[in-house]
Amino acid sequence: MPEEADVYKNNIKALLRIMASLAHASDTLIGKASNALMYQTGKDLGRIEGKKLDKTEDIAKALDMLMKAEEGVWQIALWKDNGVKDYIFEENGIKKARLVFGECPIRQVCMTHGTEQDKVICRITHGLFAGMMGEVLGKKVDIHVEHAGPNACKKIMEMK
Repeated sequence: MPEEADVYKNNIKALLRIMASLAHASDTLIGKASNALMYQTGKDLGRIEGKKLDKTEDIAKALDMLMKAEEGVWQIALWKDNGVKDYIFEENGIKKARLVFGECPIRQVCMTHGTEQDKVICRITHGLFAGMMGEVLGKKVDIHVEHAGPNACKKIMEMK
């Protein structure tokens, strides 16, 4: 009889294959609209999950709450360039913050299965994160990728 750890490992492998297949199928079947559709789907789910969390106006505290709610799956940090005073900045009247996603299971799926980053499964995750952050912060939040890389992704969070 397989060990419990082996069962979990095999289940995770199967889920990773399913996620990679979902990304391919969505691009193929839905086409150009797939990224926006999946982002909104993730955002709707994120709003539902975000309602279960406490509220705060502090972005760093909100990030910490989300990482704890997801039981250590994500490693997300605020980012600012050298010489920049604050993590939060404003462009065209919109408050923004840069985030670095150091640990991300979705990026690992992309890397393992040769799925392009910042496409369908990433967009679901961006939406999920934006919906959760929006509920916690009490604002409309959107997430956009600034850089997708093999070790980390840098994203911009817009808060309205």
